[in-house]
Amino acid sequence: MIYTVNGPINKAQLGLTLGHEHFKWEENETYANQMYFNKKYDDEDIKASHEMILPVLNELYQLSCRAIVETSPPIGGQNVKLLKQLSMASGVHIIPCTGHNVPKHIHEMFKDTFISQISKKWINDFQEGLDTIEGTVIRPGSKRLLSPLRYLRNTCTILSDCIQWEFGLPLN
Repeated sequence: MIYTVNGPINKAQLGLTLGHEHFKWEENETYANQMYFNKKYDDEDIKASHEMILPVLNELYQLSCRAIVETSPPIGGQNVKLLKQLSMASGVHIIPCTGHNVPKHIHEMFKDTFISQISKKWINDFQEGLDTIEGTVIRPGSKRLLSPLRYLRNTCTILSDCIQWEFGLPLN
């Protein structure tokens, strides 16, 4: 089962897939956090982004692309409402992810509970969904971890393997 912004699909429905793409990186951390934690979206921003990105997706569809793994983590401004609209308009399956950017100071502040807290959040993102848009519970189809800390990446890779075993989510 592959989780997309329009719900789960079978592997056979994937077709030609771009495995690591970023549609839009949100520089405004406040807005990124509003989307992820509060499920609040800026409809004007969505409209402008939709108009800019849709022609690219339509061209990719014409070139036989049928699926894209969108690897921007939620804290990178992943906008699942935009992704769902783009998928519906283009016919391209879009696979969202969960995950985080982890700067050193965040890990240092919470190092005693960091792994358990991030694992709880990733599991919750899967079980509860990143959001529910138009009646569709949007679950992540992959995980993304960005960190300059080698030891943290190794620890989180082990954690990620455990989550992958339970839910089938690959690390991107």
